[in-house]
Amino acid sequence: MARRDEDQIHRAIVSYLRVVLPDALLSHARNEGNRRGKAGVIDGARGKSLGVCPGYPDLVMYWQGEVIHWEIKTPKGRLSAAQKAVRDRIEREGHAYAVVRSIDDVKERLEVWGIASKGKAR
Repeated sequence: MARRDEDQIHRAIVSYLRVVLPDALLSHARNEGNRRGKAGVIDGARGKSLGVCPGYPDLVMYWQGEVIHWEIKTPKGRLSAAQKAVRDRIEREGHAYAVVRSIDDVKERLEVWGIASKGKAR
């Protein structure tokens, strides 16, 4: 159930960002697979060979020269060890990173980072 809850939050955040920052380039980093058995092993190996990075944030946004990484969690969700390691690396590289659980969290981070938006969520 938590995966579906996180997916709903993720979709809401993507919709919000598309409205308030229509020129931003958004990309979901699809790092997880859902196959079991031999097909899952093959899919996992393929992903690794193509550069899948465990712990990589859910959403990456390119906006006016900035690269912003969003890790989307449910209200009770916590970062895994891999996610913490990736977060630390991204921040060392000088890029923005935020764990968000709602549109309000996204609004707050955009304000903190000084990113102007064209409007408010409906």
